[in-house]
Amino acid sequence: MKIIKKMIAAFSLYSRIPMPRLSSEADYEGAITFLPLVGAVIAAVLYGLSYLLHLLGCPTFAASVLITVVPLVVTGGFHVDGFMDTTDALRSYADREKKIEILKDAHVGSFAVTGLITAILFMLFSAGQIMYIQSVKDTPVILYMGGIFVISRAMAGLTSISLTGSKEGMLASEVAGTKYTDVIVLAVYIIAVLAASAYYNIIYAAVLIVSFFIVTVLYNRMVMKNFGGVSGDTCGYFIVISETVACTVLALAMLVFPPVVS
Repeated sequence: MKIIKKMIAAFSLYSRIPMPRLSSEADYEGAITFLPLVGAVIAAVLYGLSYLLHLLGCPTFAASVLITVVPLVVTGGFHVDGFMDTTDALRSYADREKKIEILKDAHVGSFAVTGLITAILFMLFSAGQIMYIQSVKDTPVILYMGGIFVISRAMAGLTSISLTGSKEGMLASEVAGTKYTDVIVLAVYIIAVLAASAYYNIIYAAVLIVSFFIVTVLYNRMVMKNFGGVSGDTCGYFIVISETVACTVLALAMLVFPPVVS
């Protein structure tokens, strides 16, 4: 029953999928362990939508726009808010105290807007390239992209648990009560997705491993240097940045190394 409550808490916090109301804040403890399941839902929707768009003969650009919108519709864009707040703080080039103050400011600055537009454009490119490859090769390469949404959330969970910081608000509840077994569960999500990717295409799996490794290392250094630790906003920042980088690099890899269909 406790596991079911954690799953309900994860979907109620991290998605727009209707869920039963939980009675207390304690029910949200450890919810971050099930954050990757939201990514799995995104992956499933991406696959189903891409298949439907293929049947309808939807143009690649129009399809890429719809594919890009899917994560925002499923999640309600909660991670985008954190990305924008963190971008504003980082681009201020102020001292740590001022950056933390900007991070908590509800107002949206110009750096946040330009950062979001840039991320969306890269995602449009990625979705367009992947949808084009899928239509030409008639193979569901969209699943590689879907796997990215699972890995990004598992990595966000691991960094939120392992890094120090204020962990104020809901993040404190989401991380509270996590144990070594929760870390193992999050790692299993990542290993499972990468193993499945490697089984079908070792190059694409290697691209994902390198992308997430580099982004995670840089994120850890950035968070500790600028904010003294992780927070809910920086967690959202990590999700957006890691997904954008991984999807873009994956799309480029498919451009250079198109999938071989037997």
